Amino acid sequence: MNPETTITLQDIKNICRENGIKYQSAKRITDGFTNEVHLINNEIILKVCTRPDNIDNFIIEVKALENDDTIIKPKFITADFSKQVIKQPYILMSYVSGTSLGSLWHTLDHENRQSLIEDIAVNLKKFNAIKPGSFFQKEFQWGDDLINRFEVLSLVLLERNTLNKQQVSDIKTILNRYKTLLNQTPTKVVYWDIHFDNFIVNNDNKLAAIIDLEAVGQTAIEYPLFVVQKMMDNPKQYLSLGNEQYASVADYKDLWNWYEQCYPEMFAVEHLKERVKIYRLLDTLHLLKDWPHTTQLHKDLSRFITELA
Repeated sequence: MNPETTITLQDIKNICRENGIKYQSAKRITDGFTNEVHLINNEIILKVCTRPDNIDNFIIEVKALENDDTIIKPKFITADFSKQVIKQPYILMSYVSGTSLGSLWHTLDHENRQSLIEDIAVNLKKFNAIKPGSFFQKEFQWGDDLINRFEVLSLVLLERNTLNKQQVSDIKTILNRYKTLLNQTPTKVVYWDIHFDNFIVNNDNKLAAIIDLEAVGQTAIEYPLFVVQKMMDNPKQYLSLGNEQYASVADYKDLWNWYEQCYPEMFAVEHLKERVKIYRLLDTLHLLKDWPHTTQLHKDLSRFITELA
């Protein structure tokens, strides 16, 4: 959630004029987005890049919106990185009416839930089929990439005293032990942040759109499973404040089996359990950058280090 509004109504009107849109109304949307999002004329989404360190992901979102029209997602209208109309880059895309799956999940029956996972899996496969070169320029090995991520994170967390040297040493040992195995894993174009607020559902309980396409990356095909496991363990952490009361582990207990039935390729890798724990360990470190005093994150980190040692 990003409650700060950095652009003015005049900025929005300038964007509309620049793109031949007759301005009628604008509404700020604050739930579920890292960047600033506005609904224009009840039919167009304006997404503004408010963080300079997020520009690469912003560019990825444009590529994802432009790529493969068979993927269920908003329609791309335009993007402007010139900073001439407003001071930040922005994207315009179609607004998809519906409700986030996260806010509906507790109301759905078994059949509706399984059907939606099937629809999601179909679209994940379509992302995976895209040639990585159309999105990403660099070549890398998956294990090396994960170690590089850790090295960047560990420098920050050590400097802030969020991690100690022993923890860093233990995690390095773990990653190096699995490095060769992970380096043998091919990478694909993957939409990995598959928590339910990133899926819009229509009135017929069908998938209407996948949103927040910044979460497209070049990763191992099974990488999104760490998000599935997190939802199963603690669904509350992915729900908006108003929906936390509906977080029930029982409602999420079949997710893993449904994804395995719908997309068995994600599960057909060696040491899947350990891989998912490594991904969760790195995700925990990432979260500790912003929430260094959260006791549960430190408990999770210690648990993953112990279980992987």
